[in-house]
Amino acid sequence: MQEAQAQIFARNALPDQIEAVESALKGPVVDEVARMRAVGTAAPFDAAAVHKVSGTQWFDAATRNIDLLKTIEDRLAGDFLRVARGASDQARWGFWSVVLIFLAMLAITLGLAIVIAVSNTRPIANLVKDERAGKGESRHRRGGDRAQGRDRRDGPDGRGVRQRRGGEGPPRGTSRAAA
Repeated sequence: MQEAQAQIFARNALPDQIEAVESALKGPVVDEVARMRAVGTAAPFDAAAVHKVSGTQWFDAATRNIDLLKTIEDRLAGDFLRVARGASDQARWGFWSVVLIFLAMLAITLGLAIVIAVSNTRPIANLVKDERAGKGESRHRRGGDRAQGRDRRDGPDGRGVRQRRGGEGPPRGTSRAAA
């Protein structure tokens, strides 16, 4: 069971973690526990071997081994917490970045919607205002420029398209209606 766990650890741990564990698991404490385990394993075949290790000796050796494993565990837990905090910080930063991008896009969309709404409603509001002011119907309903004697292709100076392009038309300074 311990060998399988050691193999899983070796597959998933960083090289410096493997080195730290291997160096910590060398020494007299680990050697003493290994010797006592060998005695315990041989006990069914050699009853006298069990008498070579007292309960106090086994307890003391196991306690020192557990303390050694606890130092290794503390180091690995610290490494794990550092990696977990880094991943958490990165995920948090990514989340807030997405939220800020979303809010910026929402603000741009709202701004564009307001601009479009105002550009559509102002001309309509002006038409309604003209109607209420008693100016009558809009030029388009009355016949527009034609009712005023002008062709819609005439420019603001009253000259027609042909005149502006150098073609035939009424003399300069007169309107089409006068010609």
